[in-house]
Amino acid sequence: MYTLNKLENMAMLFGNSIDGILASYFIHSLDDLPQMTLQKCMKDTGVSKASLNRFYKKAGFNNFKNFISVLMKENKKLSFPDKDYIEDLILFLQDYHFDKEQINELVKELINAKQILFYGNQKEMSCLEYTTHILRKNKIKVTYLNMWEIEMIYNQLKTLKKEDIFIIIDTSFNIQNLSEMSISNNYLINIHELRNSDFLKFYIGEANVDNYLGFKNIKIPNSKEEYKNIVVEILDKIIAKELVKTKGEMK
Repeated sequence: MYTLNKLENMAMLFGNSIDGILASYFIHSLDDLPQMTLQKCMKDTGVSKASLNRFYKKAGFNNFKNFISVLMKENKKLSFPDKDYIEDLILFLQDYHFDKEQINELVKELINAKQILFYGNQKEMSCLEYTTHILRKNKIKVTYLNMWEIEMIYNQLKTLKKEDIFIIIDTSFNIQNLSEMSISNNYLINIHELRNSDFLKFYIGEANVDNYLGFKNIKIPNSKEEYKNIVVEILDKIIAKELVKTKGEMK
């Protein structure tokens, strides 16, 4: 999934620049790729032909057609993992248990949202591969926020409606500790300022309470460092499985 992953990173790092806009556009147009043309892309994004040419050449492609062809192949390969694979992952951490009620509540809200913003540990956000893919296949806009672009993050939060969701994921911190850090560190989004926001808020990480400052928590204990990504990958498969069950098979 090299090209798709590269687009995810560009969308997160470059925000509202031309490269960021184009990366987000292609990520959210995966179902429309078979009908995608250079003219359609220019019309939808307002980006010039010259800028589009520079964009796909940066990604290593000689022409637009080859770029779209590779994206289509990668999108097709990204299918939901089979039951045995999920069970093998879960057995790897056989003493580890997620709270099913918390996950079911998250899934219920995810399928009703029109826009979802993820913020936090970049490596852990990238582990939510299948969840993200299923949401986008169901026309839900998913954005990974660049943690260091604070002004851009606050601007993005202003676009969220009542049914939309802001999700923080960081298994390295307890949510109470993270919230205290956010008060005195201006490079972090201030969690306390969000407590009265209308949009829905979830925290995926270490927590000893179900709800804190309006954030509903998907509790992940502070497990060994080498297991953290695997834990998030397992959570991704569980959430994706519930999404498929609730929303129906991907197109």
